[in-house]
This record gives sequence, C-alpha cells and structure tokens, in this order.
Amino acid sequence: MPIIFTKGDLLHTDGVRTFAHACDATLAFDKGLSLALAKRWPALRDEAARVASTRRLEPGELLSWTDGDVVVYSLVLRRAPDKPAKLAALERALRALLERAAADGRLEIATGRLGAGAPGLDWTRVKKVLTELTASSPVGLLVFEQFVRERAP
Repeated sequence: MPIIFTKGDLLHTDGVRTFAHACDATLAFDKGLSLALAKRWPALRDEAARVASTRRLEPGELLSWTDGDVVVYSLVLRRAPDKPAKLAALERALRALLERAAADGRLEIATGRLGAGAPGLDWTRVKKVLTELTASSPVGLLVFEQFVRERAP
C-alpha cells in the first residue's frame, strides 16, 4: 500500500480510527504522540500501566489496544526513556505492526514521525524503513511529519 507523508493533526483527521506510536518498555506515555493518545483515551494509559507491571517488554515488540472502532498500536523501540532506540527495533516492531494490522483488517494507520522524537532515531533513515516495509504490505501508513493544530470552526 502507499505511504503518504503529510502535515496536520492526526487525532482530528476525519476517518482515521487506527493509530500507531513509538514508546519505551516502561509504557509511561508521557511525551509527544503517546501523551496525546493517553489524554484522548485514558483507558489506553491504564491498560499500558497494567501490561508494564505484569511483564518485561522488549524493544521491537508491538502492543495493541482497542476501544470500539479505535485501535492504537504501540511500538516498543527502547527499554527506558534514557536509553536510545535502535533502528532494528523499529524494523521488528513495524513488521509486526503491518502483519497485525492486516490480520485485524486495518488497512490505513495514522502515525507521526515514528521513533524520531524522544527515541532519537534519524528521521531520514526512519522514513526509508517505513517506505521500504510498507511497499509490499496491504496496509498503508498516513505519516504526519509535521503537527498542525486543527483550527476551531
């Protein structure tokens, strides 16, 4: 499926019901898109805290949370907030994301600059990985490279 790079407010884009974001194994959801998702769906943060307290997560893992017709996929890219992310973890998590989303019938996923914020991955390299891995997938990504707040009517 194609990958589309755009700008805007992914949480307020009509028709978007599937989201992906990068996080660390603590699942703190305290920065960037993770924080915005947790504020919008507090039950997501509650479930993340439950999972983080019951098992050790590894970089490259994928978690899924559903509420009605909304699905949020969390890509674990590093062990802790003070540890750097690795591109290999992004690749593993992205492969798992594309496979799981296809199985779930989710053919379009909105995301931000996966791993290029707090995790510290180089956006040019991340963009290349995203483009290469989605090329052979039935799942498309709608990547919001730049946040632009939606204007009130």
